[in-house]
Amino acid sequence: MNMPVTDTVFLITLALLAVRGACRGFLRTLVGPMAFLASCGLSSAWLALTHKTFESLLILLIGPLVIGWILHLCLRKNVTPNNPPKLSLLSRTSGAIITMAWGGAMALLVVAILIILPLKSLGLGDIARDVQRSTTYALFKKPLQAWRIIPPSEVQECLSGLCGTPPKTQASLASDQDIQALMNDPRLQKLLADPATQKAIKEGNIPALMANPDLLKLAQDPALVTRMLRVYPKIKEARKPSPAP
Repeated sequence: MNMPVTDTVFLITLALLAVRGACRGFLRTLVGPMAFLASCGLSSAWLALTHKTFESLLILLIGPLVIGWILHLCLRKNVTPNNPPKLSLLSRTSGAIITMAWGGAMALLVVAILIILPLKSLGLGDIARDVQRSTTYALFKKPLQAWRIIPPSEVQECLSGLCGTPPKTQASLASDQDIQALMNDPRLQKLLADPATQKAIKEGNIPALMANPDLLKLAQDPALVTRMLRVYPKIKEARKPSPAP
């Protein structure tokens, strides 16, 4: 199986970041993370004092540029063309590791955003499928599900199956006790009867699903989630096409 494009881009990004960090050294590499963290602190403090969201967001966006520029000036103060900084092996190694860790975290954040966005409904299903089968996404999958940013994939597929199961398949599953108990749950009946929810499930529109308070309540009920996970393999097996004679 070929490596997903997402993993290839991620590895190339890490390699380029490592080279950049080694060239910049330990101190210059710290400028970016320090400027960003300082801006986060200033933005949070301003929001707590003034409750002005727009101004706090502006500080968060512009702050890293301004603070980073000031820190770079401080580092360049004693540097002249005739006196370039001499970077030790330890400084270069530390710079490479810090840059890889910081840039890698930002790249993983981009991957998480790609998962949350409704790419399928935008005609970018190939990108969504590539990201979902990548090892890079696997690094983020469990935390995203634990933080309830996205529901477990089995729950999503189970809901999709309950919405889109053909009548013939529904009839074959009707006698299953687990499925009967699940389908008789009034909360699930209410959720599946909502046309907007059905559309979001079929299109893989995660933001729309997570904006639905009924789905969030379902995901917070361990007993119901357990029943859905028990039913999921049965629906998946029943929906498989019959082998050709």
